[in-house]
Amino acid sequence: MIDWLKILVISKRIFSVNSHCDDHYKYFDILGFKLKIRKKISNNELLEKIQNQSKEIKDLNNQINALKFTINNCIDVTKVPKATGLLRQLQVADTLALKIFHKFCEKNNLTYWLDYGTLLGAVRHNGFIPWDDDVDIAMPRKDYEYLRTNLYKELEQLNFEVNQGINFYHPILRIIYKSSKIIIDIFPYDNYYAENIDNKEELANNIHKCHEILINSIAFKNFKKGLCKFPTEEILQAQKELINNGHNPIPNKYIHSGCDAIIYNKPRIYKYEWIYPVKLHYFEDTQLFIPNNYDEYLKEIYINYLILPDFSDTKNIPHSHIINNLQNFPLEDYCKELQNIYENYTNK
Repeated sequence: MIDWLKILVISKRIFSVNSHCDDHYKYFDILGFKLKIRKKISNNELLEKIQNQSKEIKDLNNQINALKFTINNCIDVTKVPKATGLLRQLQVADTLALKIFHKFCEKNNLTYWLDYGTLLGAVRHNGFIPWDDDVDIAMPRKDYEYLRTNLYKELEQLNFEVNQGINFYHPILRIIYKSSKIIIDIFPYDNYYAENIDNKEELANNIHKCHEILINSIAFKNFKKGLCKFPTEEILQAQKELINNGHNPIPNKYIHSGCDAIIYNKPRIYKYEWIYPVKLHYFEDTQLFIPNNYDEYLKEIYINYLILPDFSDTKNIPHSHIINNLQNFPLEDYCKELQNIYENYTNK
């Protein structure tokens, strides 16, 4: 007959539960071997654990928000040092490309203004945002189309490729120097047909509908495959029907993102006087055009543009595919070449 009591006593001596048990496991020593056995957790224990973890997460979020508040109230974002290394070299090259583009627009009577992060950098840092790596330019539709159809060859003579959206998610003009990462994105803006906008949300939705028509069109799909020209006529026709209700746009009331130029899926709608007349503003070692009322313009995009961005938002992180590939390009040589192009072009 098995003496269960004796076995129990012996087992108690052999198996010793360590004091460092956690909520999930019990630890045992068996003849010198350390083992762990997963414990069953009751519903009440599980609920308590979840509540404790939720409290810890909430406390951590409070600490993060307190840190953000301290940073934004104690650090002057306008005094953040400039970028260094390869990123700074890219910014210097981009600035030279911008100077050439500025002179190009002056010679051809084209209107442009700095947009998005490039505008923010001009206003807040008198140059590039220290962590920015690309250039954004805006143009009224008339000048944008004239550049796209008639003046691109002049830029190509300066060693710039004018890419009309091919292999780019947004079908806009990109001016690229020697297939490098020295890139200027140009976004077209259109005039609205009415003197007042009763519902901005409705207008934004109509711009989105036009964008969907463009993206889903056979012409655009063939364009992406390199089989036909960019479907400009389809864009303008869709805008006239869905955005302007068949009316011709009026020139001096409201300006909105072209349906072919939506970024971050939010169309921009501005008052005419926020943009015109454009004015010169310092940018690095030069002056470039920005909107007349840049404060209202930037608030429309960023709300509060004088604080550090939330870097947990991927939109605020520099494009890693650009940064990681900078070592593959002779940026110093490009800067020398662009400086020579600028000087020669200016002296013509």
